[in-house]
Amino acid sequence: MPCPRCLCLQITGIQFLESRELGGKPLGIERFAQRLVFWRTTDGQPHVHPDRCPHLGAALSRAKICADRLTCPFHGIAFDAEVSAFTFRR
Repeated sequence: MPCPRCLCLQITGIQFLESRELGGKPLGIERFAQRLVFWRTTDGQPHVHPDRCPHLGAALSRAKICADRLTCPFHGIAFDAEVSAFTFRR
C-alpha cells in the first residue's frame, strides 16, 4: 500500500512519483532503467506494471482504462489491476 503522499514500493520505500502526478490516464515513467506504467482504478487505488504488453511489446502507458482494466492500444488485450487476468477484444 502506498503512503498518502507518494507512490512507493512497500518493501523498499523508494518513491517513484508524487501521488498528485497520477491522474486519470496511464502514466509511463522510467526508473532504474525500467519502463513502468502507473494508473488508478475507479476507487482511486494506484497500480503499477511494466510498461510493456506481453503480446507484442506495446507501451501500456498508451493504453486506455476501461472498467478498471488497462487495455492495450493495439490489440485490445485488457489487464486487471493485479495484471494477472486478461481478456481479448472481439
